[in-house]
Amino acid sequence: MLRLRILGGLFLESADGTRRPLPRPRRLALLAVLAAAGPRGISRERVRAIFWPDAEDDAGRQALRQTLYALQRDLGARAILAEPALRLDAEVIASDIEDFRAALIRRDWPAALAVYQGQFASGFSVPDTPDFELWLEGQRTEWHRQAEMAAEAMARAAEAGNDPPGAAAAWRRLTELDPLSARFATSYMSALAALGDRSGALAHARHHAATVRRDLETEPDPAVARLEEALRAPARQETRVAPPPPEPPADDTHPSSRVRPEPVPQAPPRSAWRRRVAVIGTVAAAALLVGAALRARHGTDGRPPVVLAVGQLRDLTADSSHSALSEVLSTSLARLSDVEVIANSRIVELLGGAAGERVPGARDTAARRAGATEIVEGELIAAGEGRLRLTLRRVALRRGALEGGYTVTGGDWLALIDSATSLLAADLRLPPPSQPLRALSPRSRSAARLFEEGLEAHFANQDDIALRLFEAALAEDSTYALAAYYAHRAKYALTWRDPVYEARALALSGRATDRDRLLIQTAIRIDQQDTLATVYAESLATRFPRDPEGLALAARALASARLIDARIRDLYERAIAIDSAAGTDRDGPCRLCGTLAELMAVLRTADSTAAAERVARRWHALRPNDPAPIVALALLRFSQGRYDSAASTLATIPASGGDGGGTLAFLGRLLDGRLDEADDHCMLRLSGEDPRGIGTHRWDCAIVWRNQGRLEDAAALVFSARLPDGRALAGPLARDRVGEYVLHLEMNRPAAANRALEEVVPRPDGGLPPGLWARELTWNLTRRATAVAAAGNLAAARLLADSAEAAGRQSLYGRDHRLHFFVRGLIARASGDHHTAADFFRRSIHSPTFGYTRANYELAGSLLTLQRPAEAVLPLQAALRGGWDGSNLYVTRTELHERLAEAFALLGQRDSALVHYRVVERSWRQADPQFAARYRAARRFISQQGIRPAP
Repeated sequence: MLRLRILGGLFLESADGTRRPLPRPRRLALLAVLAAAGPRGISRERVRAIFWPDAEDDAGRQALRQTLYALQRDLGARAILAEPALRLDAEVIASDIEDFRAALIRRDWPAALAVYQGQFASGFSVPDTPDFELWLEGQRTEWHRQAEMAAEAMARAAEAGNDPPGAAAAWRRLTELDPLSARFATSYMSALAALGDRSGALAHARHHAATVRRDLETEPDPAVARLEEALRAPARQETRVAPPPPEPPADDTHPSSRVRPEPVPQAPPRSAWRRRVAVIGTVAAAALLVGAALRARHGTDGRPPVVLAVGQLRDLTADSSHSALSEVLSTSLARLSDVEVIANSRIVELLGGAAGERVPGARDTAARRAGATEIVEGELIAAGEGRLRLTLRRVALRRGALEGGYTVTGGDWLALIDSATSLLAADLRLPPPSQPLRALSPRSRSAARLFEEGLEAHFANQDDIALRLFEAALAEDSTYALAAYYAHRAKYALTWRDPVYEARALALSGRATDRDRLLIQTAIRIDQQDTLATVYAESLATRFPRDPEGLALAARALASARLIDARIRDLYERAIAIDSAAGTDRDGPCRLCGTLAELMAVLRTADSTAAAERVARRWHALRPNDPAPIVALALLRFSQGRYDSAASTLATIPASGGDGGGTLAFLGRLLDGRLDEADDHCMLRLSGEDPRGIGTHRWDCAIVWRNQGRLEDAAALVFSARLPDGRALAGPLARDRVGEYVLHLEMNRPAAANRALEEVVPRPDGGLPPGLWARELTWNLTRRATAVAAAGNLAAARLLADSAEAAGRQSLYGRDHRLHFFVRGLIARASGDHHTAADFFRRSIHSPTFGYTRANYELAGSLLTLQRPAEAVLPLQAALRGGWDGSNLYVTRTELHERLAEAFALLGQRDSALVHYRVVERSWRQADPQFAARYRAARRFISQQGIRPAP
């Protein structure tokens, strides 16, 4: 029996393990393709598309026959089966890729990793076969991703099973698979430390840093350096019997007193613990050796971990009722390693704005809701002769007991907060802050005060006021990172992204705490569609696993790149659970609602409608007086074809009889195929004299008329701003280039369609960030390539597809990485190769419901041509569960119904076909002549079922 080794190279072995002479490269490549296809095999058409894409049909078939014959001769056995598809005969030739696949299926992670010895066909290539090289790169990426998944699953299983050596081995393997991943590096270092191998963990930190600097020419993720520092700290302190007293602070600031609470049982000093641990054994020592990395998770001396928040902090030296101290003290505390600190913005959010801030005890309640175990409260007073006195108290929230008190006196308010933080750190047996407070805090108290007022307005949904306050804070201190970031957030909520604030916040993010820096980088890079967003997102979620804002933001970044998977769902659910535990006002601001809405939208995008409905119900239960979850639920039911249920849901909104309800009902009619009713709505709205909203109505009504096959009426609306009866629309209207493109294409004018978008090709110097520019460019190139292919210029379409592929790699949005496959599918179909076309169309689909649903339509068309109607049904149904606008705009819902009817008819499911043909017949009764033949076909089918169509 022969064995093909493909993971880590590409060669053949005999039964005794000796290597066989290799076939020629193209034959060996074909062997790799067949092995990757597995037991199901691969069609001859697909193989020809990979190796001989430009050959005529007869020449391609002849080349494949000759290669198969030569390969069978090289192997000396009939190792390749030809029916129903080309595949390897498992009785004659085995492969490590099949062993790997089988291990993954049975979830035997160690066996899978034992087989995975390197990348798919590592080091192998075949000159002058670009399509094979493209296929090969895709295989390498996919199998490597599967190996990483197996290794991480093994690590998690070992951790859950209390197997530290097994966990360390699995994390080590992950660092080998991806040496540049900070998440894998820190996990491996923690696993080594848990085993007592601190020196090994530190050595890996140095190795990882050197690798990142060499390969990426940048500094490693700060998470690695921070964990390295935490692991070094115990070694520096081992010889100490007790922590030394704090050093005198800079300037004239000095600790004047230190208030101690009643004695409580204390853990032995660290050095004593280590002496005892050394006797007990290395297993017990692991918890101390991990040090800060595990202390926040497990606490010390058997007590729950300390989670700090800033409570009521009064500034008795200021004229304003707003204190500038809370945000600065929160920033100062956040510099401490090994202790969790609730961000001040989180407390303000839970307070619901300035009104909540004024309620006695409200900050304590907000801190408790946020998960804090202790608050730091106090006051700043004048001490005479230009000096200030800061007094802080650390209070346990559950018991109300005083845990520590700290008083410092001096002339500089920032130095006071810095010194008090060092005293508090020593009390908690933590190392002092490593970063200077002045590098992270605002330079003036007035800037801090304005910022806190802005936060209150922002979390009270008063973003117009908040923006002015954040801008005023920046005017006071142009280096205030958080002021720039929240100005960006307020501007985004009011209008749209502001490139000035985006750039400013990114540039200043180094002047924020680690949590805020990662938050700023992740959020803005998502807005800019920057691929680095996922890198920052992983760091944010890993380093701050109990921060709901960070978790939701990380989930958003990852979902933008790859829809939803178990990790993304987990991040969303953890954020929701933390926010739910904090509670929410049933009528006030609700960030938890935003996270639920986001999760629901992501589930819809992945076509998980049942799960999306469950999330919508959770949202409604949380906010029964909020119309938003009711609207979301109604739209979800409209898209599922449940019109009556959706309409009944809308009727539960008190204001649904107004314009909002009318607009939603209009959308429901469009989604449900009730186009006559939607048409009446259009004529009513477009005939009005009020120009406000005419642009939106023009867009919506052009879609209605396209779905009715009334392209001439839609064209008059889009090109001339005129109604079907010749009347002009009120008010000046902007040019609708997208509408022009779509109508030119549907009216068989592909050259004009291409020109409509050629004039607006995004330029790299046009002011867009690289990620957004790449996204816009990829979308522009794909639509133009569609028009060029429709005009028969396949060479130009192929060049545009190549450009779209290159641009798509620079965008965060997962769809952009796939769009070029759609154009390649059009090219393959134009060549008569529907097998390859179907494969490309399927690979181009990112979201089955809210992706570029023209791909669903074309995929179904090729599958019907191949007489595979069962496969055509699912993508068409998914497209109908999507929207009617955006990327769903490029095929009408009527056409989707028509193709779905054809698929059901071929399957012999005539009742199902009848349902969809009746939608087609009802929609196209007033259609232009170009739809006449298809309309008659729908009526003919309906008549054949014994039903008389409407006259």
